[in-house]
Amino acid sequence: MNNKQYLNFNRNTLTNSTLHNSNNMKNLQQLQNKVNNTFENIDSIVWFGLNYNYDFIDQCWSDNPCLANHLNDKFSMCTQEMLKRDGEKSNDYVVRKAAISYGVFTRFITMLDNGNREKLYQYILETYSKEYGWSSPDRR
Repeated sequence: MNNKQYLNFNRNTLTNSTLHNSNNMKNLQQLQNKVNNTFENIDSIVWFGLNYNYDFIDQCWSDNPCLANHLNDKFSMCTQEMLKRDGEKSNDYVVRKAAISYGVFTRFITMLDNGNREKLYQYILETYSKEYGWSSPDRR
C-alpha cells in the first residue's frame, strides 16, 4: 500500500469512526430522552393519583357512559373498602381521608383491565403533569 492509499484508508476509517461515534451519541441522547420522558410520565401518573379531580372517570370515559358508571361503582367500592379498613383504626376524619387519598386511586388502577388502564394513563398524561399541573382550568 502506498502512502496515498494509506492516507485515504485512514481518512475513511476516521470518517467511519466519527460517524459511528456520532450515531452512538445520538442513540444515547435518544435513550436518555426516553428515560426522562418515562420518569416524567410515571411521576405525573403518581401525582395525579394524589390530586385527581372528582369526575375524572366521567371525563376519561365520556365516550362510554355505561362503562363510566361501572367504573365509578368500582371506585366507590375502593373508597368504601379503605374507609372501612382505616376507619377501624381511627375515628378521626382527617386521618381517614388522608389514608383514602393514598390508597384508593392505586387500588382502582389495579382493578382495571389493560385497555382501560392504558386509556386512563393516556387521559392523565393529556390532562395533568406533575411539573405543570392541569392542562386546562376546567379539568380541576
